[in-house]
Amino acid sequence: MQKSISFAGTVDFGLALRKKPEATYRLVREPLYRQLLLPSCFGLLMGFAVSVRAAWFSTVAGLVVLVVGGPRFISSTYTLWNWTMLLGQIADSRRTPRLLPFLVVNSWAIFTSFNVIALFDRGLFKELANRLRYSLLRFHFMNTVGHFLPALLATFWFYNLKDRRGACEWTQVLNLRLASLLFHVLWAFRVGGGLRLDNVYLKRPKEHWYIAWLVAAITHTSVGHLVAQSCV
Repeated sequence: MQKSISFAGTVDFGLALRKKPEATYRLVREPLYRQLLLPSCFGLLMGFAVSVRAAWFSTVAGLVVLVVGGPRFISSTYTLWNWTMLLGQIADSRRTPRLLPFLVVNSWAIFTSFNVIALFDRGLFKELANRLRYSLLRFHFMNTVGHFLPALLATFWFYNLKDRRGACEWTQVLNLRLASLLFHVLWAFRVGGGLRLDNVYLKRPKEHWYIAWLVAAITHTSVGHLVAQSCV
């Protein structure tokens, strides 16, 4: 699968992970249209589609289009998919943010599963920074913006909602923990053909990927439980 060529996609590090750093750097310098405008337009449309603006059919259709077109027009990585949904929900915030419980769980799962690998591979972040030609400080800034900030924003928003029950209504029909985990796994199979995502990020021992997915599953389950309890 062709990786994202959007500079916005460097938050997700998707294009950084080619074998030749020079090829990566040339892609970062693509024209503005290829780097930012096309992914932004697609992301805006998908964000509105999945923000539960109208009927539930709109949300399901938006998620399907995100799965089909996301890797080509936004990025191969889940970070940008999550940001797309979050920004769409923010843009439509006059209505009850019914996607918000999912986004809280999803965002924390992204944060924990991405960063846990660095506990076992101390050189991971430095290698990613080198591939992007970032300083390590800039890399950590982008990591914070890409992975921690969405979780913080979604959590703060959710726990300050006046109509939390309205936002959580759908969780009475679908299990929040299972729904968020299954969509995360669906993304992995869509962009990487499985749980080992060497072609999306960096080639790493399979044990590292399985640890990351174990942490993701624990996060989906534990945070999902806390959010579900707060919906009552």
